[in-house]
Amino acid sequence: MKKIMFYLPMMVFMISFVSAKGMNSPKQTILDFYTAIDAGAIEKASEFLSEDVKVYLPFSPTAMDKMSYNQIRLAFKAGFPDMKHSVLETSESKGIISYKALFTGTNTGSLKGNPPTGNYVELPFLGFVKMNKSGKITELNVQFDLSNFNAQLMKGINPHAAAEASIRKAYSSLERKDFNAFASVCANDFTEKADPEPIVGVWNAIEYYKNFLSAFPDIKFTIESIVPAGDNTYYLKTLASGTNTGSFAGLPATGKYVSVPDVDIITMNAEGKCTSHSSINHNGMITAIGYGSLANPSNAVVMDVYEKFGKGDVPAILSVCSEDVLFDVHDRLFDTKARKFKGKAEVGSFFKELSIMFKYSKFQPTRFVADGDDVFVTIDVAYTHVPSGKNYSTNYTHQFKVVNGKIVYFRGMDSFQQMQ
Repeated sequence: MKKIMFYLPMMVFMISFVSAKGMNSPKQTILDFYTAIDAGAIEKASEFLSEDVKVYLPFSPTAMDKMSYNQIRLAFKAGFPDMKHSVLETSESKGIISYKALFTGTNTGSLKGNPPTGNYVELPFLGFVKMNKSGKITELNVQFDLSNFNAQLMKGINPHAAAEASIRKAYSSLERKDFNAFASVCANDFTEKADPEPIVGVWNAIEYYKNFLSAFPDIKFTIESIVPAGDNTYYLKTLASGTNTGSFAGLPATGKYVSVPDVDIITMNAEGKCTSHSSINHNGMITAIGYGSLANPSNAVVMDVYEKFGKGDVPAILSVCSEDVLFDVHDRLFDTKARKFKGKAEVGSFFKELSIMFKYSKFQPTRFVADGDDVFVTIDVAYTHVPSGKNYSTNYTHQFKVVNGKIVYFRGMDSFQQMQ
């Protein structure tokens, strides 16, 4: 009986010894875990993690699961083939194992799609681990200075180099009128934040730019600086210079050389494509050549009307007129006395009568002057007066009043006609 009592404590001790030997200590588990990670043995490292493990890292706003964490580990191994995690000190309190460690490695491989920088990184970090009864890690919380990591990783590297290159390519492409090259660095839904309405779609924006580029065929864009402003936004200090040798918005060329400073704002997407453009002094060059009143929103309405008139699209003209619009016409070849047309129906009849009596061979606006709701236009015209068969040239003076984007009043006056 005494022998049995003697061996019983020994058996308990041996069982405890075998059980402890079969399960690593928390410190050894952490050491083996990082050894597997450094070796790129992700499956081996996964054996130390429970299936429902939660991993917390500085760059993730929420806890990561096992699969997501393994993907991060693979990415880091690809980016830092020689990486090493050195565990320097561990401690345990209330079921939480904490440790101090050091990450070292050289970025000689692609890191999440980014080209290698070749920089060496040495980064201390803290870890906090919880384990279950089977010795599996159920929670892994790793904390380090993310800004310090990025600073070492990108030392000597401009993180905005790609974006800046795309921006410069966009401006140089427009300067060369290489529109395919411009489109290649822009998103399909690129938006030009123009007045009075933004222009959406890269090729729609290109058509808008063509009017400006044709007015200044020798235009040069000088980008003096590009400043990142956060949220993929860049501020550009620019200088646009050129000679106005082409017509703009139907107005004749002035022959003036201008050089206009500006601040442009470019936004980019995650793929490095330009998504929008706006500028502080967007009417600077037009103002510099003397056509500053074109910036008045009422002017845009009137210019649109002249474009529609050139196409003979009377219904479209009436669509931008108010219901009680008034046309006041003073033209001695149209009628010997002034005539007024009230409402859309009468204005429609005016255009019909005009098309019967006049056949225009020239209808060239030469000057727009806007003041509030009022827009004044001078026009050089040449036409055949159908009833007499005679050809004339003269100047028209038009006055429009635009309220809330609608024409409410028009007055047209002729000069003394000269028979050709």
